[in-house]
Amino acid sequence: MKLVASSVVRGNRTDAGDGGLFLIDLDARSVLQPIDLGNAKFEWNDHGRERGLRGIAFDGDTMYCAASESLYAFNSAFELLEIWSNPYLKYCRGIVVFERKLFIVSSGNDSIIGFDLDTKTFDWALQIKSRGFDIGAHPFDPKSDAGPIMMAKLDMRDIFCDGTGMYITSNPGMLRFSGKAISMSVELPPESQNARPYRDGVLFNDSIGGKLRYAGRGEGEEDRSIPAGAYPRGLCVIDHAIVASGSSPAAVAVYDLAANKRLLSVEVTDAEHSAIHSLAVWPFE
Repeated sequence: MKLVASSVVRGNRTDAGDGGLFLIDLDARSVLQPIDLGNAKFEWNDHGRERGLRGIAFDGDTMYCAASESLYAFNSAFELLEIWSNPYLKYCRGIVVFERKLFIVSSGNDSIIGFDLDTKTFDWALQIKSRGFDIGAHPFDPKSDAGPIMMAKLDMRDIFCDGTGMYITSNPGMLRFSGKAISMSVELPPESQNARPYRDGVLFNDSIGGKLRYAGRGEGEEDRSIPAGAYPRGLCVIDHAIVASGSSPAAVAVYDLAANKRLLSVEVTDAEHSAIHSLAVWPFE
């Protein structure tokens, strides 16, 4: 079993590198770094709050990664295929592929930007606005100049899609967009990451609390709160009970939710300012 992880560099130190992509072999407990952005062979210009690649998603033989203001495509050999930009991509974070669309969290514009995987164009966008306890969803054309200005009000972080809706981890909690309206699905602790529906509740990283957590709708017998290191972030489900989560300095651990314990941990790098941002199961041999 292999995972791919993106890392970012937290803080403003220019001597701490720029993060990259790592391939983690869980069986061998080994790590390769195919992409080191400090030595990248392609043009790299990151204006985000953290330097590095962020969200990871796959479509067929292509791996997509978000940076601060661009979308990158790589093949299974980590060779760069193409880069796309859009004026409404600001402080990009999580991405997800769902029904021939790739959705990108544009945190700077409080928006979700949709990228058509067949035409390779940005053709859908949704701005999320909040006023007091009211939250609204407002579609706009990402090809126009009439989109939102940069405000970063909701601190939107991650996105997950399934047949029940689009779920967005934000400052208030996990939001759900039904396709017509948006609402608060569940409140979360401050700075929680990677929230997604799971079984009969929500699975997420409690980054401030240093825990991987599952909270169900029942009486709490199945709830989980597992110590996950400093600032856990990056989350992927491996099977029905096994999940992986990242932490800082950059490391990845695998957990058995049913047994409520950590199974293994792999250090990705000991660089003090490096942190895991996103995780995904590596789909290639």
